Amino acid sequence: MQKLFFFKNSRQAFYLTLQIAHILAVGESAMEFEHRDLHWGNILVRDTDSDTVPYILDGKTVHVPSDGIKGCIIDFTIARVVNDQNTPVFLDLKDDEEQFLGTGDHQFDIYRMMKDCNRNEWAPFCPKTNTYWIHYLADKLVCKGRFLETDSVEHHFFIKQLQTLKSVIMRHDSCQKFVFHKTCEDFKKVQPPKSKTAGCRLFPASGSATKIKVQKSRSKGFGAGTRAQS
Repeated sequence: MQKLFFFKNSRQAFYLTLQIAHILAVGESAMEFEHRDLHWGNILVRDTDSDTVPYILDGKTVHVPSDGIKGCIIDFTIARVVNDQNTPVFLDLKDDEEQFLGTGDHQFDIYRMMKDCNRNEWAPFCPKTNTYWIHYLADKLVCKGRFLETDSVEHHFFIKQLQTLKSVIMRHDSCQKFVFHKTCEDFKKVQPPKSKTAGCRLFPASGSATKIKVQKSRSKGFGAGTRAQS
């Protein structure tokens, strides 16, 4: 039995997006990982009592605020990694024309962007593709997300953060470079103004909200991602 789940407000959605960026960064560093299909149907969330979520990246532990939720990623069907022999393991999409013909959702644009980025060569490591999916996720959360609270200063503030993250992530060649950049650390520390007139440094956005389906395992898969059919 599945039911709808709403983010408390956009603060949770913002921190979830940063968490997913860190997951991708860890994969890039450890095994030259590209997910290549990280639509929002391939992201699960669960409740957590921890204030932060830790990630070990290049031997260093880094933390991302949780605001009560922790994200993970699934479905590695067309992902790319290297194995213990440093040999690429990947699904060659070179001749899968239908994968790149979809319309009606930004997800299909991302497939074409990946193809342009790697010049339709799917064996080489091209971590830029991971940043495209963070861009996609931030866009989805701004435009299609569902929130319990939409009128607060905090909600509007973090919608702006998501909008800016959507733009900023595209300046980086990988999620790993983004995570180690000062901008990412600044994102983790931003706080909304205490009142509508309080001064505050903003990472300038606009948008609305995300649907999450609760699964029996207490993890929740959110969104209605679709894959191009072959």
